Amino acid sequence: MKKKHKLFGLLMLACASFLFLAACSKADSKDSSKSSSSSTSQSSSSTSSSSSSSGSSASKASTVTDKKGTFSGLNSNKVSGTVTVSKNKVSLSNFKTDEGPDLKIYLTKDGNVKSGKVLKKIDLKAESQSFDVPSGVDVSQYNSVVIWCDKAHVGFGEAKLA
Repeated sequence: MKKKHKLFGLLMLACASFLFLAACSKADSKDSSKSSSSSTSQSSSSTSSSSSSSGSSASKASTVTDKKGTFSGLNSNKVSGTVTVSKNKVSLSNFKTDEGPDLKIYLTKDGNVKSGKVLKKIDLKAESQSFDVPSGVDVSQYNSVVIWCDKAHVGFGEAKLA
């Protein structure tokens, strides 16, 4: 009888774990529509480099500080696209991700979101998006960008910056 209780307990734990992780693979329609409407304004904003009398040297200076990376999926999730990190902006291009209810973008050191800097919730449908880096954040201290599901505490994708 005791053996049946242990087996039943393990079965219930496995089912609960499956349901919890499934929550991160399917976006709630409320979260998806909120994300879509709030992120549309994000993706429409863009930055332009300041121009000076020597325009080519200004563009060279901005590209020297830019870091780029290519996303790859984590934990059986699919994330693709490229990220560009400049002094005050993080931009995604050709971005695609599996759906999740609470996906956010983080600047991290070696993928560690606990010590990283959360930027904002991502738009699941927009291939191009931009996020402001808060003032006072030194982007040179970070070497990766992570797409993280806050609800399930699991990484969906990471791009190492170079």
